[in-house]
Amino acid sequence: MKRVICFLLLAALLISLAACGEKPEADDDTYPIETPYGTLRYPQKWQAFTRTEENGNAVSFYGWVAGKSEQPLFTLQFGEGDGFLLGTFHDTPVYIVDGEPVFDETWSEAEKETIYTMQEDVNVILRDFTLQAGTAQPQPQSIETFTVDSPIGALPYPEKWRDQIKTEQTDHSVAFYGEIGDHEPLLLFTLQFGEGDGYLLGTLDGTGVFVLDNVPAFDETWSDAEKETVSAMQEDLDVIVQDLFARDSFTIAG
Repeated sequence: MKRVICFLLLAALLISLAACGEKPEADDDTYPIETPYGTLRYPQKWQAFTRTEENGNAVSFYGWVAGKSEQPLFTLQFGEGDGFLLGTFHDTPVYIVDGEPVFDETWSEAEKETIYTMQEDVNVILRDFTLQAGTAQPQPQSIETFTVDSPIGALPYPEKWRDQIKTEQTDHSVAFYGEIGDHEPLLLFTLQFGEGDGYLLGTLDGTGVFVLDNVPAFDETWSDAEKETVSAMQEDLDVIVQDLFARDSFTIAG
């Protein structure tokens, strides 16, 4: 979830730079990764701790730390994909699918953070897209939505989740919960307005909008399919974020 939000924020930043006629500066501390779709650039510091794997139109990144098993970081899909649409690279649509690392009790918090940082450094690749022949333009997805009440008004969320979502609202926030199977409602994410301790997306009519993500703690009663449903519900936060970005009165953070 944390990485999804970072992807959204980076895409928003690149849109704002493009609108101003600016491009992000190149990062010299990178190494090239050759793919059928062009050269990707990733931080040099991770070269000895990552590998890539091509499968059809997808390039997957894997990372590890000393003495631990490798973890899926993210996958970039070119042309067609089922991930989040980032934009285009040499006129080819590019999608991203967030990896889901699995840590056991032998992983320290510092080691976990290293993997998370590797994931977030997809931002380096995306910046290079813009420096080359790319654009970062998330497109509104053509999906049916319903509206959820919030302190800043109605927010869209995918219709397919209507019967599995409940919300709790305060004067300054709205929390989204997923109701899956026989499990207790599970917190997915919270939007905070005015002030918050989450990720600052920007301001709407001068009011700060923050996202506070939640990392679910699944026990053995959760099936893999149910876990995937939770992940999909969390990733559909991007429907709300794209709606906010499209509003004239919304100013993107940064």
